[in-house]
Amino acid sequence: MGMPNFLGDSSSVVWNRQYSHPTAEKCHCGPLTQALLMLQAHRMVVGHTIQPAGINSACDGKVLRVDVGMSEGCYDVPPQVLEIIGDKQVFRLIRGSDGTVQRFPVPDAHACNSPLTQLDSKF
Repeated sequence: MGMPNFLGDSSSVVWNRQYSHPTAEKCHCGPLTQALLMLQAHRMVVGHTIQPAGINSACDGKVLRVDVGMSEGCYDVPPQVLEIIGDKQVFRLIRGSDGTVQRFPVPDAHACNSPLTQLDSKF
């Protein structure tokens, strides 16, 4: 018995990279917005596509990309942690060389003040 298509196909939920292109403008924001509406969610957190600049967002903050390439087989960079406080504040945490945790806002990761109710007209 092989791997189910929904896991093994290159466009499956496990391997899909439509929202993780390192260049935010090349992300598929329209389908993301539709998926969020169907899931009744404000944003999506994705991994599995290394973001050389560290944890970041795209599609007007609707997707948070968290794969920083910390594996020795990739970039071997220090771990980063995504912190969302009360669905209002979004930070990436990095341990400094002195051992203290440094907190940086994730650019363009906006507070989620109200539920998504309609598709953005530009999509």
